[in-house]
Amino acid sequence: MKRYFKTLMLALALMPLVGRTDQLAWIPRADVEKVVKSIQEQIRQRQGEPYYMVSYCSLCDQIPVEVWEVKDVVTVAIPDTDYFQMHVFGRRVLRSAETIREGKYQEPVLYEAVAPDNDNGFLRGVDLAYVYMPSEDGAFRCVGKVFQLECDVSVERINIPQDAFSKAEDKPKTPTKRRKPPAHRADLI
Repeated sequence: MKRYFKTLMLALALMPLVGRTDQLAWIPRADVEKVVKSIQEQIRQRQGEPYYMVSYCSLCDQIPVEVWEVKDVVTVAIPDTDYFQMHVFGRRVLRSAETIREGKYQEPVLYEAVAPDNDNGFLRGVDLAYVYMPSEDGAFRCVGKVFQLECDVSVERINIPQDAFSKAEDKPKTPTKRRKPPAHRADLI
């Protein structure tokens, strides 16, 4: 009985940690589509210029900040639920030189170019609380906060130094091979 009680107490203690790190991954269709349409429009307005987004889980520990060049975003249905998710077609171009401990994000962050290989192009479902989109002032803002979706983040705004982007643009571009997505991927809408 003591063992059961200890296991139950541990599970209850860990529940807030699980809940806060997966906040806006699966959300109602209308919310996802509003975000997707806005980002797709911004990509179109760039007229061939790279569109960047930042990925950083501000409530996670020992996580790098990544900068992605985004080619497109789509709405994906989550099987057997009424929820949807934004998936990003992109490639990693920059990564913070060091991982960042939870609650210790501090600018400026040193970035390194991600060497092109077969693994830096991706199709990935994202949590809108932990991806950041460009804003008019040049900073990247938490997508969940921009669209007034309820989320708890410790970093709402990230500034990427302009010289970091030149590192990404200077590296040799090599085509990435398209890989078939695993069979368990959700069907695209």
